[in-house]
Amino acid sequence: MKIEADKIVHLLAGALISFVTLLITGSSLMAIIMATIAGSWKEWWDSKGSGKVEFADFLATVAGGILAVGGVKLFGYLMGFLG
Repeated sequence: MKIEADKIVHLLAGALISFVTLLITGSSLMAIIMATIAGSWKEWWDSKGSGKVEFADFLATVAGGILAVGGVKLFGYLMGFLG
């Protein structure tokens, strides 16, 4: 199964937005919400003629946000476990 480059960009954008939000606020929930808002906004923008609206793009953005938060939480857990 080949993943489209566009979906990877959405995943990375969601991860970056979520990671930065988590660093600034310390809130996992807010980080995921911001990735969700970004994905929603991008698809809304696409619906205005700037691109092709795809629900999979939205899901990829949100998934990136969730993966980033999960990765940070796992890293913190492992560092606490090992340290």
